[in-house]
Amino acid sequence: EDVIFHVYSAEGDASRFHTIIDVALLRNPDILILVGTQLTDIGLGSRYKNSNQKVIATCISDPEKVETLKSIGISPPRKKEIAILSDMPKQDAYEQAAETISTILPFINNIAILYNKSEINSQNTATRLADSLKAKGKIIIDAVISGEDDVPRIAANAIRQGAQLLVIPHDKYVIKHAVTLSKMGMESNPKVPVFALDDGTVKKDGAAFGVSVDYGLIGELTAKTALSIIAGKKPELMNVIQQEHASLIINRTTWTQLCLPNLNGDNIQLLKPIIVD
Repeated sequence: EDVIFHVYSAEGDASRFHTIIDVALLRNPDILILVGTQLTDIGLGSRYKNSNQKVIATCISDPEKVETLKSIGISPPRKKEIAILSDMPKQDAYEQAAETISTILPFINNIAILYNKSEINSQNTATRLADSLKAKGKIIIDAVISGEDDVPRIAANAIRQGAQLLVIPHDKYVIKHAVTLSKMGMESNPKVPVFALDDGTVKKDGAAFGVSVDYGLIGELTAKTALSIIAGKKPELMNVIQQEHASLIINRTTWTQLCLPNLNGDNIQLLKPIIVD
């Protein structure tokens, strides 16, 4: 059976989120797929309470932090026909990230996490990772941004304050500046690596390393969930779908240019990294 799908993107511009949902609903789709916490929170809000589409909420870092999902129910059965996929694994990715940073770069103590307080995903992932790093004895430089244009300035301030590592959580504004942050870190003296919680920023944007689920697999799981719903499976009865664990991803080119420890060292190899060029 052929499946017709339409894709709409706000290009990370929150002011366009309502617009793309409105446009998508004009087609009266059988299934509405909402990608990300902020879009999900809007799509399940009061403005669309009379919509009767089945919904897949995907790439939700922490469903328990999304009030609209909590009101519907995280665990099945839910009050509405909604399936949930998380981009955080069953294993604690924040603890894994903190352990990874401490193990492979033990000399790093001062860490800046760039995030904004207006985005649920951003603040939640930044806070959770900061707590795990503090438990390892790391000093956190709270690098709060107010908008996309604020990122380079706040990052430069953090480096001047002694940040030895810049961290990109799940923040759409900071991710847009990943290439800039990587360049800033490379040009600093001493050099400052960039760590990310998503694999694309390491693979494509020059972050030195990261701990991330496989976002390609999340896309595949989302598609399979949609096909299951089309075949008759009830989304409100599905358990939250998660990958088992995240992986360490290292950008070999960036890592080498930053003169970071040998990738063949036991402390790195024991973590079974995925190394990309």
